[in-house]
Amino acid sequence: GQVLVRLPPGFSLRRPVLAQAVGGVDGLLAVQDIVNGTLVVLDRILGSEVPSATQVTINVTGVVNRPSAGPTGPFHVQTRTRDARLIDHDLTAPGHTLLPGALRGLQVAPGSLVAGNVTLLTLSFSVSNPLPADGAVLVRLPEGSLFPPALVRVGGVLVRGLAAAIEGNETAEEAAPSAVALSGLDGLLLVTVLSPSVANISRYNASAAAM
Repeated sequence: GQVLVRLPPGFSLRRPVLAQAVGGVDGLLAVQDIVNGTLVVLDRILGSEVPSATQVTINVTGVVNRPSAGPTGPFHVQTRTRDARLIDHDLTAPGHTLLPGALRGLQVAPGSLVAGNVTLLTLSFSVSNPLPADGAVLVRLPEGSLFPPALVRVGGVLVRGLAAAIEGNETAEEAAPSAVALSGLDGLLLVTVLSPSVANISRYNASAAAM
């Protein structure tokens, strides 16, 4: 017989993909096919029939998690005969909640260390997962620090990545700040000040950047 496993959207399979029967099933499991990078078909080899109500446990290697945090959505699992006749299936196997990756080597340095000064803030880090073409960088200042309405500038160079300048309007309520990529990224950077201490830098009309 065969076991089919379909991964949730955003997941992928990286070769070599191997399967191992851990419990409830004997013999060997061979990866017969990988379809569209998200469906793996496992063939049973040299095994005996698995009785009904048997709890089966199988390990599959080479599964790459979706590169963003949050609920995964369900996994789809089927058993079928070698000639593709369906035996059992569950199209709503519970998913999981993925945690965000870590920003590596993060450094945040103000251009001035004098209290009350308006200053350039330099951000430098390397991302664990690719930054999508429509991705964003969220900057939250420490307690007591604010984005001034007169002039807001954020600059910096990420490892293989981003440099940006953000310029504000004299009255923050009249016009949102805008950003221009200085190096390393194509497209347009737009800034939204979400609160006096939080700004969101969004990418538009850009290609994906794996950092």
